[in-house]
Amino acid sequence: MPESLVSKKLSEQTNEFFDVVFTTNREKDLKYLAVAGRSLLQNCSQPERVRFHILYTLLDEAQIQRINDSWKDLASSVNFYSIENRLGELARDPGYGYWYRIYLGDVLPSSISKALYLDTDVVVHGDIAELWNLQLDGKVAGVVWDPGYRYFGIAEQLQTQARKNALNFPGEGPYFNTGFLLIDLRLWRSRDIPGQVEQHFGDRHQDSVLHDQDELNIILQGQVLALSPTWNLIEPIALIENWDFDIYRDLADPKTYFTPKIRHFSGASKADSALVRSTEKANFYRFLDKTDWAGWRSVSDSKWWAKPLSEMVELHYILVRGLRQRVMTCPLARLRKHLQRAPYTALLYLGLPLYRLYRKIRDHFP
Repeated sequence: MPESLVSKKLSEQTNEFFDVVFTTNREKDLKYLAVAGRSLLQNCSQPERVRFHILYTLLDEAQIQRINDSWKDLASSVNFYSIENRLGELARDPGYGYWYRIYLGDVLPSSISKALYLDTDVVVHGDIAELWNLQLDGKVAGVVWDPGYRYFGIAEQLQTQARKNALNFPGEGPYFNTGFLLIDLRLWRSRDIPGQVEQHFGDRHQDSVLHDQDELNIILQGQVLALSPTWNLIEPIALIENWDFDIYRDLADPKTYFTPKIRHFSGASKADSALVRSTEKANFYRFLDKTDWAGWRSVSDSKWWAKPLSEMVELHYILVRGLRQRVMTCPLARLRKHLQRAPYTALLYLGLPLYRLYRKIRDHFP
């Protein structure tokens, strides 16, 4: 990587910085990375202390320059690390990008003792400076339990994978999402986490249901500190009504964590997807339009039905989280504001049960 693409030389006094790590190997993910970094900087009380570290493969200098250009007006340091030589043949496999994060302890300078890893598909709403005052109490990482673990039936596959590798994993979990990892790099290195993953799984990566997330959950059992889901809030539409409240009961009041400090659009439901709430989508594009991807819009958002659909999802969210589950602050005020903005959604929403009934009758009597 040319020196011109590294905005500042790494300092030896790393306790002055908030070190944040991203990984990427696909051009289509760069716009999400641009939003993730920009939203983090704009919401940080001390953006001059933020230092980004990006581990990458399969990207050219022009693509990397677009990331630099997206953040150049904000105070920050950006450092790029090509890891193609380390990975060998695996570097040419786009599907292997999920495992890059396990190597961050080896790639980052040894003087860095604490780092925040984030997936590229996040939008940051809170101040990450708070995390640097958090004590991990001798744990390798601070994590957030995944609310979809039981709903999506991951347990059985994960236990099978563990047994194949002479390991164990409790079926009831808990199971954390690796899109957010607040890592004690001293312990990560001393316990050789990447070495453990390679030792136990080696060529069996293809057995993983959710890539390295499964493997890290197995390896790091009992070595993580659970944090409030406000730091990694995952809410695909399937989990709005089927949220696992039980796994967070000792961590935080739901009325606080449904106002996220980091919103994670995990899986296929990205911030620009069709079934994303209108307020979240507008927030994503607000940040995007301050990056090198300004003006870009997803294919689904170019359709006539895109806005009504996202407004419908917004209404559904308010009704479920606010009125049924009672875990939203000021739900009536939010409902009133929504209906003033998109009054037609009330009629569409009332017609939804009738449409579902029609589909059932049509399928029963073809």
